[in-house]
Amino acid sequence: MSTMVVEKAKHISKLTLDEFITDDFVLLAIITPLETYKLAYFINRALEVFLEKGRTDIEIKKGKNSHFYSHYFYDDIHTGTYWRLIDNVSHRSEYKPEGDSILFDDYTSSDLFLPEFKQVDVLLKIEEFEEQFDIAKLIHNIQQIKGVTTIYTIDNHTIKYKKNLFL
Repeated sequence: MSTMVVEKAKHISKLTLDEFITDDFVLLAIITPLETYKLAYFINRALEVFLEKGRTDIEIKKGKNSHFYSHYFYDDIHTGTYWRLIDNVSHRSEYKPEGDSILFDDYTSSDLFLPEFKQVDVLLKIEEFEEQFDIAKLIHNIQQIKGVTTIYTIDNHTIKYKKNLFL
């Protein structure tokens, strides 16, 4: 008696990051000369939150460049709200050019986390907030921080590099 083996065709589904990206967040643009760690401290005091520095910076590679963005986060377990304060300007980039046109192997340059917002220094992303969450009051409280020049809401549909916000 012979046995017949039937193999099913394997179906592999690929998921892309875009399938996980939602618009269930508020993104605030902050223009300030303050260092991000100082801004995080003042936001913590003004809003009674507990933003803390991420253990590692967010790294975004563009070609041969690696750009690093510091960020702070707070997960409010009482409301389920997740806060992220992110530098919009990278603080370090490493590049090793091919050839000998530059005296040194490494040099630094800056890049933007969300390039379409060139004037913005820091981004505040708030996820999973409740309907009664008062964004206007939050903006007002942050605007009162000495050193905050401007703060405004970014329309989620104008963000070209939305995937950066989910790294």
